[in-house]
Order: sequence, then C-alpha cells, then structure tokens
Amino acid sequence: VVLDRLPRLVELDSDAAARLIVHHFSRESSKVLKMLNRHPELQFRYLKAVFSAGNSVDSHGTGTDPTAVAGRAAAPPGGATSGDLTGVSMAELLQHSGMEITAELNELYIQLLCQFEPQSVYSHLNTFKDYRIEEVMDHVRKNSIRDAEAYLLERTGDVDGALRLILQTTTERISDLREFFNKTWERFHMAGSKEPDNLSVGLNKSEAWPRLQEMMNAAVALCQRHAPQKASALDVSENSDADALWFKLLDSFVQQQRSLTHMLQESEAQNSKR
Repeated sequence: VVLDRLPRLVELDSDAAARLIVHHFSRESSKVLKMLNRHPELQFRYLKAVFSAGNSVDSHGTGTDPTAVAGRAAAPPGGATSGDLTGVSMAELLQHSGMEITAELNELYIQLLCQFEPQSVYSHLNTFKDYRIEEVMDHVRKNSIRDAEAYLLERTGDVDGALRLILQTTTERISDLREFFNKTWERFHMAGSKEPDNLSVGLNKSEAWPRLQEMMNAAVALCQRHAPQKASALDVSENSDADALWFKLLDSFVQQQRSLTHMLQESEAQNSKR
C-alpha cells in the first residue's frame, strides 16, 4: 500500500519519503525507482535525499567513498526498531539499512542531476566517484555542463584538454557578462536609475557572474590538484608540467581581467554620453 502511494509521498515530502523507504524497503530500491520512472523530478528528489545522507555519513569521519558506506548493515539506530523514525537521521538509517548505493544508481542520479540541478554536478562527481566516466560524460556534454566535463576529461588523463575547455568556457562567460552589462546599462538609463548602486545589485542577482566564478574556481582547483606536494630536483618533469598549467591559467586570467576592465570602461563611457 505504501509503495502504491509512493509518488504522492515523495511529492509531499521527499526527505520523509526517502527515510521511510530506506528503513522499510531498503532491499526494494530497484522497485522504488521503477515506480518513479514516470516522475523523473520525484525520482530526482528521492535520490537526492539518499545521496545527501550518504555524503553526510562520509563527512562524519568514515574516511571512505560514501557509496561504500551505505552497504554496511548494523544494529538499527535508536527508535527505528519500533518504526518510530522521529529523531533518527537519514544518514543513520542509510548506514544501518544495508541499502547498497551502486555505480548504476549513482549514474542515474547524475543523469537526473544534470537535468534538474546542473550547478551541483561538478561537486557530486568529486564526492561520489563510483561511475563510468564514458556514461556520465554523455549526460554532462548533452547538458553543456562544462566544469563537470573538464573534470571528467582530467580523470581520463587529458589534463591539458580539461584546462583548455575551462579557459575556453571562461572566455564565453566573459562574453555573457559583457552582454549583461550592455543590457543593464541600457535598462538603467531608460529608467533613470543610479548606475553604480543598481549595477552592483543587478550583478549579484544575475547568472552571468556566478557562472564565470564557477569556471575560474574549477580552473584553480585543477591546477592545485596537479601541483607537486613537495618540490624536488628529481621531479623536474612533474614540476614543469604543473608550472605550465599555472602559467596558462594566469595568462588567461590576466587577459580576462583586462577584458573585464575594458568592458566596464566602455560601458561607463557609453553611459556618460547619454
């Protein structure tokens, strides 16, 4: 009866529904997901609750991949034996349920994440690494999630290609920002607003700036991951490769900074003439 009403339960409260399913139907995960096939957004919300708990389990000191933790069955947490889940966290339920978070389950969640929460794909790929790169790459490219695509390229060993993609995307995001500034100046001028204050507010509310920051952060993170832990005369080749990455990044950032400065000066000059 509970599973028959599952879509409605997930729609009402995805976290509570996930807790109920993990506690009572942990071995019927495939059946649960199949029942939600016609409701991809509900399927996403259910899996998000599961994976968020898996990440929470790992963050409390297990020191392992979160996908491996859920399979450890142990004594039920306090209160769960009686069916009362009050005060029992989803992380506890997942850890003690014996529910297995497989690579296939992870890939399904990543596919849904690409569709419903693309800004979270990159961080998820960094946290839950049990997936087939080729399979996930298809979903990432289909949804044009560039930071995640670059990370997957890096995992295949194509570090230069990953950085090249990030820097190319950064240039595109600069163009998006230029368009935002042009439209914003024009709109403020027509409304007779004070440009400096309103421009700052508008920038904080826009998607252009955070999307640019995402790519810049991804570029820095990539270079940091490939920086040698300790400089050594024996690792000249490794140090040179790392230096080359940083030089490419810094050169690109300097160019982007100049482009942004020129863009702002150009916008202000155009506005002063109106």
